Amino acid sequence: MTIASHFLFGFLAGFIGVIPPGLLNMTAAKLCVNQGKAKSLLFSLGASLIVIAQVSIAVLTSKYLNKHPEVIEFLEKVAVGIFFILSIYFFFKARAEHKSANEIKIKNKKSVFGLGLFLSSINIFPIPFYVAYSTFLSARSLFTFEMMTVSTFVASAAIGTFLALWLYTFLIRKLKERGEAFANNINYFLAVITMFVAVFTIIRIYNR
Repeated sequence: MTIASHFLFGFLAGFIGVIPPGLLNMTAAKLCVNQGKAKSLLFSLGASLIVIAQVSIAVLTSKYLNKHPEVIEFLEKVAVGIFFILSIYFFFKARAEHKSANEIKIKNKKSVFGLGLFLSSINIFPIPFYVAYSTFLSARSLFTFEMMTVSTFVASAAIGTFLALWLYTFLIRKLKERGEAFANNINYFLAVITMFVAVFTIIRIYNR
């Protein structure tokens, strides 16, 4: 397969995977409304860099992980605990912000970039997705595990993720009035999302 096709497959996976409302895009949107486009883009950059590591791990270890699903299950169990904690954190943070008129802002650009790195790191669910995705493509002779094609696939997935996060930032800025109302309640929304992901993962693990 050509480099172009691997770029396309990676880009589509990275872009489409971030379109549904989730922890990363909602946080990027909130940062855009509360602290400006630059902070949101720094967050998005940090989150996208972690995608490079996640996709690399998924693709390069896909054969091993397919033979040892217990590794993925262990990672998912760890993620469940983290998302439950985050759900509680976002709920109480939302209540605190509604009681206070002042929004606490992250002034340090490194802190915003680090937040992107952290939230993307604890979101391990892309790993099993890219394991299944690369295996699916490979079984149909649409993916080759060569250095150049894998590098292209990984880089394009990160680019797709960044552009999808940037799209959220762009749309929120276009809808600024609604965006401000949205930002005031974003922590409640994030609490619901993280709780849903945790419960959904528990159900999936239980039904295996």
